[in-house]
Amino acid sequence: MQRYVSIRELRNSSAEVTAALQRGERLTLTVRGTPLADIVPHHGVSPWKPAWALRSVLEDPREVETLRAQIDAMLEQSNEEFFGARNR
Repeated sequence: MQRYVSIRELRNSSAEVTAALQRGERLTLTVRGTPLADIVPHHGVSPWKPAWALRSVLEDPREVETLRAQIDAMLEQSNEEFFGARNR
């Protein structure tokens, strides 16, 4: 079930709203009862890495192959989601 959160509720009860997001709830932010934006929780570890970490990966050819395989898998998944599995 989608929960609606007004700007006022977000301002006055930010700890409660944050706790709901931490529990995995999806929220819709409203202004005077009109939906404005969806607030969704992030799951898992952030995919973003600092530049130094990427440089260290690129120095090892085995790591480059692993990274390439991960990127290919993500692109394949994105293509399937966008085009559907039948259009490969």
